[in-house]
Amino acid sequence: MNVSPLVCTDDLKESYKSGKYADASAAYFKKTLPLFPTVELAEIAADLMTDGHIAIRDYYKSKKYSYVGFFSDDLLELERFQFRIKKIFGMDGNIREWGIRKNGRSKGCIIADARLCRLLELCGIPAGDKVTQKYRVPRWIMAGDRKIKRAFLRRSFTCEGSISMEKSGRWDVRYSLYKQESMSANAVRYMESLRKLLRGFDIKTYRISLSKEYLRHKDKRKIVGFVLRIRDKQSLINYAREIRFDTDNKISKLYVMSSHLTGRY
Repeated sequence: MNVSPLVCTDDLKESYKSGKYADASAAYFKKTLPLFPTVELAEIAADLMTDGHIAIRDYYKSKKYSYVGFFSDDLLELERFQFRIKKIFGMDGNIREWGIRKNGRSKGCIIADARLCRLLELCGIPAGDKVTQKYRVPRWIMAGDRKIKRAFLRRSFTCEGSISMEKSGRWDVRYSLYKQESMSANAVRYMESLRKLLRGFDIKTYRISLSKEYLRHKDKRKIVGFVLRIRDKQSLINYAREIRFDTDNKISKLYVMSSHLTGRY
């Protein structure tokens, strides 16, 4: 099957206003471009669309890129992100303290390179404050093969998902997303895309529901939480078999859940 590239040299160059910087960036990524969909790139996309960030700010009548960062309290998670960036783009990420964030995580893998920010944004990964802007699951992931879809889902649920057993004994795997209230429709569309991807693995989900809401301290914006749940027995078994998690604590819970649901102890 022929797969079209996501970003070609001309695409990157056209994103610059300055021909000088365009040529320099194209030369730097000479061995990377054209950039094609891969499992590792899908993992990077999911990381940045959940616990990551492409830093960008308005600069006169243009945009100024700053750094790419992925944040976690799990060193192995940071090292994995670092490895993926190195493998695809040949860049070294710096794992360091980065100040306490809302999710309580203070360590990040940081790549301070505006060229990488721009290239990743061209892959359909949103830059800037994800809570206050519209974005979608990138088209190349929605149209990708099962390996790409699985990788995106696994990383997404590893970062923003949870697994627990209710007092009734019923298991629950969920994915949470927070958006500015005015972006609620976009949040629902995004999560509907996740539901569609999950259906491709015979995993049914319940209707998207509202979670907690709060006023963001820095700008007093009302932030609303949305939750996607997997609770059907066979769907939970299929999730454990097909998607899984990457972190040890969630893997352990998934093993316990699978044992309970299948009767294999």
